[in-house]
Amino acid sequence: MVEILVYVAVLGLLVSAIASFFLWASNVSAKNQAMAEVLNNGQRALSTITIEIRKAKTVYSPTMSASQLSLETNDSLGAGETSGFVDFFLCGEQLCLKREGQPVLAITSDKVVVSYLSFTVVNYSTTTASVQIGLKVDYKGGEGKAERQAAFNATSTAALRPY
Repeated sequence: MVEILVYVAVLGLLVSAIASFFLWASNVSAKNQAMAEVLNNGQRALSTITIEIRKAKTVYSPTMSASQLSLETNDSLGAGETSGFVDFFLCGEQLCLKREGQPVLAITSDKVVVSYLSFTVVNYSTTTASVQIGLKVDYKGGEGKAERQAAFNATSTAALRPY
């Protein structure tokens, strides 16, 4: 009888240890997935904005605000056009790109939330301008779950290089 109780106790401890390990591994996997999603979206968004700024002729001031960037560009023009416009802005919880004459394109996935977006023109002159970009991306659905919380914060500056 005592042997059976000892076996049951040892088996219970072993099952608890294995279950704890699998729970820990599941939480680590969820955290890594959230971090990878946020990092990939944040880097892709920042890279896309930076590339478009570098290709732009000018910052189109009439439609620019702190959370929207409008650029005048020579890239991807339609037939007979001498310049086009590219806009970056928040559409709901996503960062979106709108090229003149094309539909709105979401740059970030629906698994993340862009919680902060700002554009500031610095060093503006008639020949050159730079744009400071502020961006914060959070994992969607991570509220209250430590293993699902991840954020990407970045500030970058890109200079217009019209060729």
